[in-house]
Amino acid sequence: MNELKKWNIRQEDQPLIEAAIQLGEYLKRINQISQEQKDIIQQVQDILKSIPHYIRGFKGCYQLEITNSTEPPESGKKVYWAVEIFDDVIEIFSDYETIPKLKDRYEDIKNELVFFLIAGKTNKNSTDIYEQWIKEISNPESFLTDGYHMEIETTLGNKIIRKKIENNYSSNFISTSPLS
Repeated sequence: MNELKKWNIRQEDQPLIEAAIQLGEYLKRINQISQEQKDIIQQVQDILKSIPHYIRGFKGCYQLEITNSTEPPESGKKVYWAVEIFDDVIEIFSDYETIPKLKDRYEDIKNELVFFLIAGKTNKNSTDIYEQWIKEISNPESFLTDGYHMEIETTLGNKIIRKKIENNYSSNFISTSPLS
């Protein structure tokens, strides 16, 4: 039987949780992902919306990865943002891998931003990362340049679905219709 437990979410954590939900909304508007991926994203969002409660045994996540590479191959960058719920753990994070030629352009970006919380445990997360994470995912398209590819990954239980989108950014990329 599923039991309810509580995550210790502070008031100052709420904007990050809301931003994580908005990342899911953004991903669901990408025309190229499947309905199954949209459904998984919705399930993770529903858990986030039910905070501070959680349902034991839920395992799901959504992630957006953008890789920009140019010629020669030794230049480029990779950035990803993820929202994961694995049983009693919430993890909201991002990571950056920058090839040295682009280092100056992105030197103000921290390499890794992590919010990690176990239900029933004391919340020791620093709010220092929130502003940067929220700003970045409010406009992920700002990270797109020529030569990019994007990958949307969703996980539910042991099932992982990946959708790769190659350098085809256009006005048809994001749907403006209501989400299904």
